[in-house]
Amino acid sequence: MNFNSQKVASESISKIVPKSKISEWHGLDRISVIVHQMGCIWREQEKDDIGVDGEIELCLPRTEGNGSIGTGKIIKVQSKSGQHYIRSNQEETFESPVNKKDLVYWGNLNVPMIYVVYHPKDDQLYWKDVQAYLKENPDAFEEPCRIAFDKNTDCFNETALNALYELCQTAPERVDTSSSEILFPNFIEAITLPQAVFVSTVIPEKRAQFHQRLFGFIPPYNYKDGLLTTLTDPSKSKNAFTNIIDSEVETFPFDDWLEQDPDADYTARRLLNGLLQKYLIDKGLRYHQKYKRFYYSDGLTKEEPVKKIWKSIRTKRSPCRTVAKYYEYGKDKFFKHSALSARFQRYGQTWGIVLRPELYFSSDGVTAWPSKKVGAYSTRHRSREYNNHYLNNILFWCFIFSDGASEFSMKLDGYEILRLKGMPDGVLAPFGIRSI
Repeated sequence: MNFNSQKVASESISKIVPKSKISEWHGLDRISVIVHQMGCIWREQEKDDIGVDGEIELCLPRTEGNGSIGTGKIIKVQSKSGQHYIRSNQEETFESPVNKKDLVYWGNLNVPMIYVVYHPKDDQLYWKDVQAYLKENPDAFEEPCRIAFDKNTDCFNETALNALYELCQTAPERVDTSSSEILFPNFIEAITLPQAVFVSTVIPEKRAQFHQRLFGFIPPYNYKDGLLTTLTDPSKSKNAFTNIIDSEVETFPFDDWLEQDPDADYTARRLLNGLLQKYLIDKGLRYHQKYKRFYYSDGLTKEEPVKKIWKSIRTKRSPCRTVAKYYEYGKDKFFKHSALSARFQRYGQTWGIVLRPELYFSSDGVTAWPSKKVGAYSTRHRSREYNNHYLNNILFWCFIFSDGASEFSMKLDGYEILRLKGMPDGVLAPFGIRSI
């Protein structure tokens, strides 16, 4: 067998090393050399990571002149290498394409993050402080996402060391062990649960297209195999089920039913989420079925936003919050709503509501805005939202649920079904989290 035939046979059974991987290694090797020339430590990520290739630990030279001292100051690094990552190349500038999800991830890191590109035609590394770039360029999240470089000022070589030092000094330590802070979960705990569930048999001739038959007041329900499960007795009030069930309604204690019925956990969440939806709609919110979000729109016009006054348990102030407003950005015209995703959930023996503040974009105050730019606008909003903003959103929606009371109840047919805490339980932590 000659050499060429051996080569073909070998290629058919061997693992291939793509050119892109060789290019990636070349870029990482160049970074390692330069970091070591700076007198610092380069740690390459040993396992594939989601958007980070390695890290630099900055070092200071020892006063005795022998070696360096590690500072513990860390800078995360994402590197790209090759012509594929070079766009709009000019004599003094170029752009590098990036993934929007990576931009969001890098922007939310609590340590400095730099993006380094190896430019093969220039045979040069260039770098950007990602978090500073995002603050200076709020449109960076709009597709196609790119990071712009200046070839004169963005060279990654030994002269970049002072800029890296400054980068770490301007980034505050996120965890402050000299102070304490109350931490809040995004969970409203239930104090009492329903006392019972009611199971009815649906009349056989009424079972076909069951859901389409319902009209009038429809209490929360679960229907399966001819059986209807509800939180109140459907035979004792006027509702959509009155004329489609037989006269016998079985009553089961809620706790016993949860333990004995293998499908009870799912059914209970379905019933309680139906009750939750009714509760918030009665408070003036709308619900979008597809996106599963509650939002305000009543009274909303292009000229008049919707505002709500609430009281913060943290600051004891009563600010006025804009929860829906009309916006125009060039050809883009839409209403932006503060929205809420809320679902009942069980953790062990504890039930409660999990709160997730969201956004909703509409074209007329109700109908979902069909533009593909919804993602870009949402990402831009989230990139500017830190811990304290998110916490305020949680506390605002808790206030909407409880009207500021320590407890509140959800009722059906005039009966209290369950009672919940008005605010999440805070825990005093022996540290504080700085906002940046």
